[in-house]
Amino acid sequence: MAKQILKYSLIIFTVALGFLSWLSIGRAVNNPSSSDWIIPIIWFSLFFVFICLDAVIIKETYIEKLVLAVSFLLSFIFVHSGWHLLAVLLGLLFIFLAFEKINKDLELNIKISLWKTLRTGRAMIVLGLALMISSQYYLEVRNTNVEEMIPQFEIGSFTGKLTTSFLSKINPQFKSLDDEGMTVDEMIIEMQKNQLGDNSLDSDKKVGESFKEQLSDDVTEEEKNRLMKEFFSGSSGEGGEMSEAVTESREAMLGEVREQFSEIAGRELKGDEKVSEVLSEIINKKIDNYISPTLADEKQSAIIPMIIAIIIFITVVSLGSVLSLMGVAIAMLIFQIFVWFKLISIVNVPAEKEIIE
Repeated sequence: MAKQILKYSLIIFTVALGFLSWLSIGRAVNNPSSSDWIIPIIWFSLFFVFICLDAVIIKETYIEKLVLAVSFLLSFIFVHSGWHLLAVLLGLLFIFLAFEKINKDLELNIKISLWKTLRTGRAMIVLGLALMISSQYYLEVRNTNVEEMIPQFEIGSFTGKLTTSFLSKINPQFKSLDDEGMTVDEMIIEMQKNQLGDNSLDSDKKVGESFKEQLSDDVTEEEKNRLMKEFFSGSSGEGGEMSEAVTESREAMLGEVREQFSEIAGRELKGDEKVSEVLSEIINKKIDNYISPTLADEKQSAIIPMIIAIIIFITVVSLGSVLSLMGVAIAMLIFQIFVWFKLISIVNVPAEKEIIE
């Protein structure tokens, strides 16, 4: 009785995970963002695990194939095209071939080794799922506005860390900035520090020259050094405010460089924006400017969904070759748990074997 309950539970979970996998693809297509594809990866990984469990636990071959056929046909809820049937048939063919290889290996084994057995069919399973994913993606987006398919890069904290790592090599003082990220004005000051040279005599002279128009001629070298520190630190060093001359000079320099960054970003920058956010906007703007001329050509824009679908297929196959090993390991763990709870039995039976003498 327990074995029957286990078998029907596997069937229900496999069909449910198939549905959730196709649903996650539909949501990822409608919300094109790099992070939205994490959910499909999770669902398809679980789907892969239960396909592996079905292959080794369900003895009736026709039930295995029927369960996979139903799971794949559920994708038609989200894709209303006859062409998708071709992908379903090809996908099922690859997975049925995987089942044949797995079952054949189980029959030939003298001692059960799920790691070896499931690895014989994992490539075929990944290939079948990759065909389904790329087909659903292409058929869902082919009639949508191509501009919506252009990926938008939310590089946020990653870019902030990357920028921090890069600039810290130029100026060690950058390490003292907030963990939340560098602002535009802070980056400009750091760049200016690097150009002038931190505490060198030449730096002092250059800063002193930059203040000549604001300062009187009798300003001493010591005073110039103090003003330079105010200029870069944004305070008098004693918790007070900067002198008017330093404030004006600082704001003039920041405003000039900030204006240049504003032209690149395509919007006015106030200086308190995070560098990572500005870089993200610049990258997306460059991508839009690069792809927009192509979108104007209807023939070329019609090919873009197909090109992206091919890229997704190659990506899924490449990523699946790695994640499938983890899926096999998880399937083995679940299988072992079933054995511990005596839902599955492993018995020894006599078998004849041909040898060459």
